[in-house]
Amino acid sequence: MDIRVIEVARPAGFPVPDELFIGGSATQAGDELSEAIIMKKTSTNTFEAYTSLKSGSYHFSSRNSGVPDTFYIDGDKLRADGKTEYAGDEKVYRISVDFSNGTTEINEISKVELWFAPNDVFLTDLPYTSNGTWLVADFPIEFRQDDGGRDERYKFRFSVVDSEGNAEEEGFGSTNGDNQRPTDSTGPDYWYMVPVSDDRWSNSFKFATEVDNANSDIRVIFNAEVPDYTRAISVN
Repeated sequence: MDIRVIEVARPAGFPVPDELFIGGSATQAGDELSEAIIMKKTSTNTFEAYTSLKSGSYHFSSRNSGVPDTFYIDGDKLRADGKTEYAGDEKVYRISVDFSNGTTEINEISKVELWFAPNDVFLTDLPYTSNGTWLVADFPIEFRQDDGGRDERYKFRFSVVDSEGNAEEEGFGSTNGDNQRPTDSTGPDYWYMVPVSDDRWSNSFKFATEVDNANSDIRVIFNAEVPDYTRAISVN
C-alpha cells in the first residue's frame, strides 16, 4: 500500500470586514461595545488607529453592536476570538492591522512636535488628548520678519518607537511643495497631512495671517472621523 502525504497551505489572513473597531478595558472606550473606537481603513485590507492604551485588555471587532466577529493580537499575528492583554504605563500607539496576511504592527508615538521652519526649531510638543488627537492650547505664534516679509512656514514631526525599542522620526506636512496662507475659502484638502521629508522648508504649511502675534489652539487629528489625517488651527 502506498502512503502519500498531502500538504495543504492555508492563507494566513481573514475575510476583511467593512469596518473595524478597537475596544476593551485597556482603551479609552472601555468595555462597552457601542463605545468602541472606529479604526481608519487605509487600504482594501488594512486598518489603522492612533490611540492610547493603559493596563487592561483590548480587542478588535467587526461591528460596535450585536455579536460581531472579534480579533486580537498574538505577537505580531492577528487571531480570531480573543483579547490582547496590555500591562504597563499608559502610552499612545499606532496600531495597524492587515487582514490579507493576518499581521499586525504596533508603534509607540512618544511625541508630536510643531516644526517652525523660519527659525529652524521645534516650537512645542502637542500633548495627546483622545481619539487620535493631539492639542496644544492657547499657544503663542509669532511669524519671522525677513527681507521677503513675514514667514510662517511649519509642519510636524512624530517620534515613533517600534516594538523592539528602535526610534525614528516621521515628518508630516503638505502634499504641496509650497503653499499660500489659508483663507475662509481655502478647501479642506489644504489641511490634510501626509508623510514628508525632513527638509527644513519643503512641504511646509503656512499659518493664516491672523495667527501672527496671537494665541491659538493647534490640533493634529489622526482618526477615522476625518476623510484624511488633518489639523486644525483656531485663534483665541
